[in-house]
Formats: sequence, C-alpha cells, structure tokens
Amino acid sequence: MRIALGSALGIGGLCVVIVSIRKLLLAANPLQDQAMSSTLVGLCVLFFGVTISLPSVVGFRQRLFLALTVSCMALLFDWMAFVPRPREFHAGASAGHPGGPVNSDSGRGSYGSFRNPARWLT
Repeated sequence: MRIALGSALGIGGLCVVIVSIRKLLLAANPLQDQAMSSTLVGLCVLFFGVTISLPSVVGFRQRLFLALTVSCMALLFDWMAFVPRPREFHAGASAGHPGGPVNSDSGRGSYGSFRNPARWLT
C-alpha cells in the first residue's frame, strides 16, 4: 500500500512539474510567473511520494527527500511572500468559496511570518 501511494503521489507530482516547466519556458519572466508556484508544489508532492515509496528503515535517502520536500515548501512560502507581482489573496478556507479579497500586502505578510514561527516566541 505504501509503495502504491508513494508511486501515485510521485507520478502526480512529476506530471505537475512537467506541465509547469513547459509553461515557465514560454513565460516572459519565469520567476514572477504563476506557474512557478505549481512547479514548487509539484516538486514537493514528488519528493514526498518518493519518501513514502522508500523502505521504512530511516536512512540517508529518506532524510534527503524529506529535506527536499521541506525546502520546496519553504521556497513556495518565500515565493508567495517576497517575489514582486500582484496576487490575489482571499480570507477564506473553503475551496468552493474562497472568501472575500484581502489586501495583497497583508496576504504576503501572513505567508512571510509563518515561514519562521520561532521569531514569534522572542
């Protein structure tokens, strides 16, 4: 079951990465293009799927792919918070109804502040 789930996640993540990279190749400014977030999410899912597929003995490969997964998540939050580009943020958690629009500065600030929650403690 673990191998099947990991393979499904890995293949899904790989498909998202391939489609997103094709869009990035056609973009005028790839770093600011919306496909960059899809690429980072796809890489995160791909690395997580590979981690699940590996044997249950914790070793160097599992730690490597877990580190890559967390790094892709951190890059995604950094991209949302700090790359200059107009974005839409909504104050809602439902996928069917995203909620009302929120100022983009407050949305970027919320993503940037959750990047390092340890600074809230100091």
